[in-house]
Amino acid sequence: MSEYYGDYMGEHDDEIRFNERVSWALSHDKEIIEGMEEHMADFVGAMLNDFYHQRVAPLERQLRKLGELPEEPRRWKEEKCYTFSPDKSLLNEKEPDSWNNPDGLYQKVLTNLLDACIGREWIEIQEPMTKKNLQEHWLAVFGCEFTGDIFLDIEHPLKWKGQDNLCIYLMQELKECKVISSSTFDKVIETNFQIKSVSSKWAKLHSATRKTLGKPQNHELVDKALAWAYEEAGCTEYYKKD
Repeated sequence: MSEYYGDYMGEHDDEIRFNERVSWALSHDKEIIEGMEEHMADFVGAMLNDFYHQRVAPLERQLRKLGELPEEPRRWKEEKCYTFSPDKSLLNEKEPDSWNNPDGLYQKVLTNLLDACIGREWIEIQEPMTKKNLQEHWLAVFGCEFTGDIFLDIEHPLKWKGQDNLCIYLMQELKECKVISSSTFDKVIETNFQIKSVSSKWAKLHSATRKTLGKPQNHELVDKALAWAYEEAGCTEYYKKD
């Protein structure tokens, strides 16, 4: 009797364990699905923002100029240009194309940020370019209309000279603060700043620096540059993450 009872309970123990595993899998599947839905929502939102700023906005500018036909936006290089799109935090919703206004917060903060990058020798001015030329290319990468001079002899005017992870961290901070968005985030960094394997470097950074919340060495230099760029523009919206 006891032997039979033991076999009976053993079978039911297996059934209980199986049911527990199914419940665990279903609960985690729900978390995975919710995570995927959130990721997809962010990705689709970034794609729509890219489409508006790269396709619709240039045509809107042309249509506002009476008597002119829509033109292709001017590009500063022949191959496909990957750029960020302006997000909402520094834009004036009441002003069309506020990201193209030199006196607007968007361009002010980004121009100050370029100054900080030049000062820290993360980006250098390559002759015969001037600082103004470099600024025009820099703003174009962030979705502003390019109206400057094209330098065919300078293939990568914004080549990053500093620590790769600092560039990635800087762009991630701008993305987190809703300054920029992009459905091709890695490509923008790789093609314009000449940093390879952005995704793997960022993933490796997070796995290796859990105690510092995925922040790279010398990240405080980026934090200070961002805080200064915002302060000089008269904007106090930037927050420094813990």
